[in-house]
This record gives sequence, C-alpha cells and structure tokens, in this order.
Amino acid sequence: FGSGKLDTRADVYSLGATFFHLLAGRPPFLAARLPVLAKAVTSEPPPALDQLNSNISGPISAFVAKTLSKDPNTR
Repeated sequence: FGSGKLDTRADVYSLGATFFHLLAGRPPFLAARLPVLAKAVTSEPPPALDQLNSNISGPISAFVAKTLSKDPNTR
C-alpha cells in the first residue's frame, strides 16, 4: 500500500490486525492460499467487527477499521 516506505503507520496497521484477531477470534482476512490472502489484505475491506461479534460496540469496531485502512494517511 502507498509509497512502499515503512513507518509508524505500518505499526498501527499491525496493532489493528492484532486487535481484530483478539476481538473477533480470527484474523481480519482469511484465505487458504497465500496469493489470495495477499490480494484480500491489499484490496478488500475487513469485515466489520461488530457484525462478527455482537459484544463489540460500534465505536470500537470503527476504531479498529480505521487502523486497518488501506490508505496509510487515514490510519
């Protein structure tokens, strides 16, 4: 995603993926093959946490979704 430079925004994405896994009980993207997984990570939005786990509030779901934004400038 983006210019290819890694900075703290990559850490924000990683933290968001960790939060997602902790709260949903699964990673944000699932696929049986690595190329399919890589395509999903780079081009598809993650599912909404509050739809996977009804115990998650809308604001928490929105926060985690923002950390997983494809655009590093919006994380």
